[in-house]
Amino acid sequence: MKRKDGFIILDEQQEITRPQDQERDYGSNEHLWFSINGEEYFYKQYQDLSACYTELFCEEIAKSLNIPTATYDLAIYKGQTGIISKNYNPTHKNEVHILTLIKEIYKNKDMAHNMPKKVSNLETIWNVLEYHYFDNPHRHEIVENIMKGVVDSFILQLCTGNTDLHVRNLVIIEDENPHLAPNFDYGFGLSAFTRKSKFHPYSLNIDPYSDLLKVKELMEQFFSTLDAETVEYCYQKIIAMPTSDEVFEKIEEKIGMPVDEFYKYLIEYEYEIYQPALLSVIKDFHQTQKRK
Repeated sequence: MKRKDGFIILDEQQEITRPQDQERDYGSNEHLWFSINGEEYFYKQYQDLSACYTELFCEEIAKSLNIPTATYDLAIYKGQTGIISKNYNPTHKNEVHILTLIKEIYKNKDMAHNMPKKVSNLETIWNVLEYHYFDNPHRHEIVENIMKGVVDSFILQLCTGNTDLHVRNLVIIEDENPHLAPNFDYGFGLSAFTRKSKFHPYSLNIDPYSDLLKVKELMEQFFSTLDAETVEYCYQKIIAMPTSDEVFEKIEEKIGMPVDEFYKYLIEYEYEIYQPALLSVIKDFHQTQKRK
């Protein structure tokens, strides 16, 4: 695909309409689908170029931690900058949002009185998955696999400061082996640390009005729901966070040119303020847990 100033040019690519997306909410940014070399790509317009680079930056963090992620690249269409992402569900298997499952199950009159005040905690998600897959002979394996993905999503939320990671962005692909879709939608990544952004009301396991600068309380709340083995798993992931230089090296390799210095500075400033603080907190918490 042809590039200009690092951005893939979409003007000559085939725009397509997907009936399954007519009622889907993709947020406030303009979005389109394209067919490129026989594969589907999602285009999202961003007027703020920092959001374009943030999508790529958070993708590389996920990849470095071996956490499943959608792929992103810079793109431009009719003069409008944005990103493109290859369809993570190319065979169009049925997709179910975890938030949809929560709402549907607690509409049941026998369940309504048990509706928790906070729907996006691990216990609620686990119970909902157990209920949804109750008749599946592989229920336990499916639920454990999906919950591992949820834990990975929370780790990624911590490492990227993505205030837009919530149960509406956690999607199950229901094929012969139901599993969590790759993480996606990082436009608000890093924003919690220096812009004081607030969490989406359905963010994982936390109060919607909590500030991510209170990361110690956030982690303690989350980790208190996990067994020792899973806490260790989270610790090993977080301490493996890459440096900003390592991430930008990958991005520049992808786009074939240096990242614009202004946007590189903005992202480095946010990431390098937070990364040492997060590592310090997780190490302290890990030591406290080991002493118990």
